[in-house]
Amino acid sequence: MSRLVARARGIAGKRSVRLGALLVVLPLFAAALAFAWREAEIALADLALLPILVVVAAVPVSVFSSTWQLHAMTRAGGVSIRWWNALRVVTLGTLSGLLPVSSGTVVRGGAVVVWGVTPRAAGKVLAYDAVLWTCLSLLYSGAAALLAGAQKLGLAMVAGGAVLIPVTAALGGWLPGEGGRLELAISRFVGVIVQVVRLQACFLALGYSATFVEASTLAAASPLASVFFFLPGGIGVREAFTSAVGVAVGLSAAGAFLAAALNRLVGLSVVLAWEGLLLLRTRPESEESPG
Repeated sequence: MSRLVARARGIAGKRSVRLGALLVVLPLFAAALAFAWREAEIALADLALLPILVVVAAVPVSVFSSTWQLHAMTRAGGVSIRWWNALRVVTLGTLSGLLPVSSGTVVRGGAVVVWGVTPRAAGKVLAYDAVLWTCLSLLYSGAAALLAGAQKLGLAMVAGGAVLIPVTAALGGWLPGEGGRLELAISRFVGVIVQVVRLQACFLALGYSATFVEASTLAAASPLASVFFFLPGGIGVREAFTSAVGVAVGLSAAGAFLAAALNRLVGLSVVLAWEGLLLLRTRPESEESPG
């Protein structure tokens, strides 16, 4: 497992690979975004402000759940850290997804090791977190798809999640820490629900009527897209998965793609603003320090 994590870090950490992926993915993403925007026939003036404000308000909740997840991951690895340190890594990891540097997943994994978790234990924790997230998301999205009338998709998702239950349990038994497992599961589920709320609000902002159940079917898109961690932020992959699943439950392909893209854009903007405030706050202190 530790060799697998090291290999993943090596791929994600190579700037040439990341930069090359960025140069390839960004034009494709921009073209897909332009095509979806044209198909949806939406003007910027048509965007509803209130749903966008809901997304803005929900972003800090997403950041909190991610911070909670990272805190739980370190506990599962046998180490206790301060919440503030976890928050700083989460925000930096989120922003790193758009740069030709290590992805957010690798940033978090590297931070866990720096905080005292052994590389082998960190590999186990990262694997447990990834499988747990995918398992919860597939079960939740599958149940929502069944309620939405997409029987085949729902059954496939539920079956996939059910297969991962014993895998999740086995990986949880290998973790060195005595705590963190339940905390990680709860924080992951909270994160899934918040993402659903944000996606539904994005649909409404674009003028599409999507119920909470329909938006819930899209929850599995994020963990499935995370497989492509070597791409900067998984740009375009999450949107493509969201669009494909959206069509299966009767949503507009263009609308689903745009909703996922809008969710990404608003989320990054809020986190970027937060980081800017932190830099303004810490800059006077650094200027006053000797040397």
